[in-house]
Amino acid sequence: MAIATFVRVWFGPISMDASAMAQIPDSGLQRKLMLEELRRTNQILGDMHKLLTSHTFNVHILGADNQADQRARRARDKTK
Repeated sequence: MAIATFVRVWFGPISMDASAMAQIPDSGLQRKLMLEELRRTNQILGDMHKLLTSHTFNVHILGADNQADQRARRARDKTK
């Protein structure tokens, strides 16, 4: 057992996984990918903005003040 421990310490951990290969970073490609992602994000945000500005939304907040929630429900039910 001591010999196996000595060998592992001396040679380092033995891994069966493929080691990561170092790559030279391509800053131009990284910038291009970042710009494409920013364009997609801006497109999604633009679509959300159009949706939120073109529709009317009813928001009901339920929570800490249950009496106010009950009054709001009664008022809403009376208008139906």
